[in-house]
Amino acid sequence: MKTNKKLFFLLCLGAGLAMHQVNAEPRYKVGDTGLFGAGETWNSNAVGAQLAKVGDSYSARFTVFQATTIDRAWQRLINVPEGTILKVGIQQDDGNGHPDGKWLSSKSYTPATGNSLASINFGKVKMTTGVYHLVIVLEQIKKGKVLIYSSSAPNPIRPYDRAVDNKFRVIYKTANRGWRETKYNPFMVLGNGDEIINRIGQPYIAQIIGSLKTQGGRGAAVGEQFIITDKEIPDDAAVAIDGITIAVLAKGQPVDPLIISLCTSDGKVLSSATLEPAAADRKVKTLKFDKLALLERGKAYLLTTRFGGAGGTSKQIYLLNSSVCKISGSEVASWGGTTICFPIQSAAKNSWSKYKPVNITQDLKFTLHGKVVQKP
Repeated sequence: MKTNKKLFFLLCLGAGLAMHQVNAEPRYKVGDTGLFGAGETWNSNAVGAQLAKVGDSYSARFTVFQATTIDRAWQRLINVPEGTILKVGIQQDDGNGHPDGKWLSSKSYTPATGNSLASINFGKVKMTTGVYHLVIVLEQIKKGKVLIYSSSAPNPIRPYDRAVDNKFRVIYKTANRGWRETKYNPFMVLGNGDEIINRIGQPYIAQIIGSLKTQGGRGAAVGEQFIITDKEIPDDAAVAIDGITIAVLAKGQPVDPLIISLCTSDGKVLSSATLEPAAADRKVKTLKFDKLALLERGKAYLLTTRFGGAGGTSKQIYLLNSSVCKISGSEVASWGGTTICFPIQSAAKNSWSKYKPVNITQDLKFTLHGKVVQKP
């Protein structure tokens, strides 16, 4: 993909139009220090609820900031016994963080036995702004229990546009007790017909180190195109970035460091940080950039990597951590979808003036540290 100013203007304009309609307030104001990028722990590794008795219930609670129509949801179900029947649908919030008990649309169905990433069509629901619940109720089970998996950490935002959603949680109740809130975010993908809804949900199924790599010698390097969204800072603000938190794993015993840079969309370096080979041990590290990089809202920037020093050899690589989507098409609900934020690969000789998307079902996992300042 050849990058040019016109293309990036159209991409960012489109992103701004799509995100401007959401009424969530920016997470930070001028003077705040903040975290940017997509460094949160998103996955589907935790047991959000166990449904063992008829009436046991699970809810993925979420906020709708923009009127949206849905008719289906994907959930990760584990150890489903044969003959199980679940009722699935949408309810509004009762004002206390719990489902109000009134189905806006629902369906009883028999899920696949064993483990599945289940797509459940419960009929169309037109949601206005407010808090809603994707509710699953156990209606029949012969033995055992149904496990519904969720993300393993509480994050105050949703991935797509990084809007703050403090209601985004898994809650559950047993047949003889009331609703209880967990510390987990849902793993949840919503759809309407053939369309995956990008503004709601959490589509990352796991985080891995291995598929995004920067190779020494004449090998290609990887990075990420990204923006600072209008859900992160106000219109009159920018972010002065001074550091990054990232996990990297070295293979092939490189002796040359990994250089991590923030660049403009045409590859001009704004600032760089150095990760020494001994520190590339899969553990999270926080590095300082050599100077402040001022990032404006809605503009495309690049996080790039390359071998420093002598440039390494083709047998030496740095593997970078990434968050991965598995459900077909669900990457549109990931950070910035597939046209705003996505992994990239360098052109020949590690040139970042030209680059191409790579593995767009993933996003590079990193956190940028910075202070929100008045836009120049």
